Amino acid sequence: MQNKYLNIVFLFVTLTSFLYVYSLFKYDEVSGDFNSDSIEIDNLNNYEYDVNIFGLLPDGWISVKPKSSMRYAEFVINNEFGSFSLIVFKNIGGGKEKNIERWYNQFSGENHPSFIQESKTLDVEDIKITYIQTSGKFNGGMGQSNPIDMAGMVGFIIEAGLDLYFFKAVASMEIIEPSKEDLIYGILNFPLIKNVTTNTTEG
Repeated sequence: MQNKYLNIVFLFVTLTSFLYVYSLFKYDEVSGDFNSDSIEIDNLNNYEYDVNIFGLLPDGWISVKPKSSMRYAEFVINNEFGSFSLIVFKNIGGGKEKNIERWYNQFSGENHPSFIQESKTLDVEDIKITYIQTSGKFNGGMGQSNPIDMAGMVGFIIEAGLDLYFFKAVASMEIIEPSKEDLIYGILNFPLIKNVTTNTTEG
């Protein structure tokens, strides 16, 4: 029981370290034009999604119809600086390591200080949670095709039983950085993860 509890504490301490870096480098001002991935959400409908996996969406999140049959789900996340997509894949080819490598290779140049390239993995019961981030010039790729001069990526890969869920958000730094903290906490509170950690704690 103690080891299970310590695993959960380790997960949140690890992710808190990312959020601490975020707070140190947060922009005081945001300037410049938003990239073409910025989305107008006024007329978007809340498309039906799997509540058992994603639960109630956080404020500012809207479920939209996936643009491709390869996508398991798609969400638009809005903040005061713009909007970006969180794309969800399920059981896509290549597995975890190859997809992480593919995501990293979609970026070139130097990292932004608050989005240093790294990944962290934690096992909790029968679920494995991997957090991924990177930044730099985004050259396009699976999920998002438009290049972005300075972009950040936040990703999670959740291994739950025989299923792998891939969460990926890419947008210009001006848009994604202010939502980094909310994005991480939002995903960690999906029933896909939260139900497992809650059951582990109570067990």
